Amino acid sequence: LEQVIPELLDRRSDLQFVFAGGGRDLDASVAASPHVTVVGRVSPAEMPTYYRAANTLVHPSLTESFGRVLVEALLCGTPVVARRAGELPSITSNLFSTSEELTDTLCQLEELPVDDPSRFTPEELMPRYAAFFEQF
Repeated sequence: LEQVIPELLDRRSDLQFVFAGGGRDLDASVAASPHVTVVGRVSPAEMPTYYRAANTLVHPSLTESFGRVLVEALLCGTPVVARRAGELPSITSNLFSTSEELTDTLCQLEELPVDDPSRFTPEELMPRYAAFFEQF
């Protein structure tokens, strides 16, 4: 994401990026942009506020097993965009493989569907987990 922000802003100067959570530091030139806000660590209880305020959650991880953050955002009604990696295609259809695909997708973020998160609710998962464990 950090790498495509300059091109995205060339194409859409109305975009704002908020980086919430720990991890590595952003490139200084990107972090200094008036279009970028680095929040840092956020308590789990506060994350729904960020999800609901966002137009889109972007998850560009190169390696991901499941992507709980995507499900959390979907449950808050926020569309998600994720790299085609790990199990992320089982969560969303808004996928990208290249920087160009990410840029094109985010330039049209208003058209992104919100994937149905109902299959990840406790009411849906509990019977499936119970049936799975009953096999043993």
